[in-house]
Amino acid sequence: MLRELRDRLAILGDKYMSELINEPTYEKFMELSTAFSKEVGFLTRGLEDKVKPCMRYADAYYVKKRVLVFLTRRDETETLINCLRTVGYEPRIFEPSNEGIRVVIDEGNMP
Repeated sequence: MLRELRDRLAILGDKYMSELINEPTYEKFMELSTAFSKEVGFLTRGLEDKVKPCMRYADAYYVKKRVLVFLTRRDETETLINCLRTVGYEPRIFEPSNEGIRVVIDEGNMP
């Protein structure tokens, strides 16, 4: 089961990363992050239904390493936090890095 998940993550990860590299925009990142989380099964229908009332305060959401992540604008942060609390979550706020994107290629793993 873990091997199947690993293989699925590798295949889908490559697919979605290629799409993002071809169009490296915030909008594309939002679209692909949510789609990837759904396709691999991390973002379930039950979870989506639970946070649905809060989606109007977010640009996008996805699941990464068992963490539900919301992307929102600064002026919507407090409203999103309050909404998530009403549906049973205690959110934490993290600011994105100012470093920007960094692509690392491990040539040791390349064919």
